[in-house]
Amino acid sequence: MTSSAGGVWWQRARRVLPSVLIWTTVGLCALWLWPSRFGGDTTPLVVDGNSMKPTYSSGDLIIAHADDHYQPGEIIVFKIKPPGNHARDHLIVHRLISIAPDGRITTQGDNRGVADGFVVTTDDIVGRARLRIPDGGTILHLLSRWWILGAVAGLIATMSLWPSASSEVDSADEVKERDAAPATA
Repeated sequence: MTSSAGGVWWQRARRVLPSVLIWTTVGLCALWLWPSRFGGDTTPLVVDGNSMKPTYSSGDLIIAHADDHYQPGEIIVFKIKPPGNHARDHLIVHRLISIAPDGRITTQGDNRGVADGFVVTTDDIVGRARLRIPDGGTILHLLSRWWILGAVAGLIATMSLWPSASSEVDSADEVKERDAAPATA
């Protein structure tokens, strides 16, 4: 009796295990990608400009993740206060060149000949660039337009309601049966 009880338990576990693994993976991904604006360590950023070419192009979507320490040579995202606009920080993605003992950092864009003139410290670093989605920002920008969303929704509805090719075309056997059947007058 114990072997059948063990077999039933194992069958249930085999059915449940894939769902548990999928939901655990989804949960860990969500935790890792949790945005910083909601208390997480991840910051999405759309590249605007050419200062990081050829590494990043304008329109690329960058995912930056906060870390405990940063090394020269890494690509980081940091914030600066624009002059005259104290309401919102600007995010910059550049390569970390050096870190001074007092915490000041020197950065430089890959497409620039000289270091940046920003006065920033390690406290201004938002995170390390971890993931690049080419033209991801352009796609997000397009999807934010109501008429693009409507067109995509209409296309999905049309595709899902469109009759399949198999329902429109009779098979060869159906044609033979129809032709062989006696005609009624």
